[in-house]
Amino acid sequence: MGTFGALGLLTLVSAFSTFHLLLFHYVHQVSVALFFAYWTYYELYERIYTAPVTAVPSVSNDTGNNDAARFQYFNEQVESRKLYTQHGISRDDLCRVMGVDRTTFSRIIAEQSGCQNLADYLNKKRMAYATELMRRYPHYTLQAIMTDCGFSNKMTFTRVFKETFGMTPSEYRSRAE
Repeated sequence: MGTFGALGLLTLVSAFSTFHLLLFHYVHQVSVALFFAYWTYYELYERIYTAPVTAVPSVSNDTGNNDAARFQYFNEQVESRKLYTQHGISRDDLCRVMGVDRTTFSRIIAEQSGCQNLADYLNKKRMAYATELMRRYPHYTLQAIMTDCGFSNKMTFTRVFKETFGMTPSEYRSRAE
């Protein structure tokens, strides 16, 4: 076979192996990218932010009754899916749940919830949940309760709690014991 034949064969084997390793590498990279694209879409959009469109109450001529029905549906979704505990949830996400635009959403929240705005509505739900967690799980830290309720800032949690109940979370907990 000679020196040139062995060198040629070695070159062919090396080129073949390198080509297949690169091909494997690129196929792997593409499959990982596709997996993360699907997972991101499914986890961040499908599971969290979409509500069944068919369940949104139909529009009728009587806007007062329609607003009440929309709010009732919305409130049930917020409660059952505990949307108020999601720190990053936006007004647009909640508008999609209710099935209305931003202006209509703000009006319905103000008229139907008895709260001034969306922040007050969510904070009311969060505070009820915070007191429920304090009663059910007295060993939870206030940090854990704050996080479970959808707050990311301890000062905001304490301020809203004090505005709602007239005492800090620590005072509330000590009086409950």
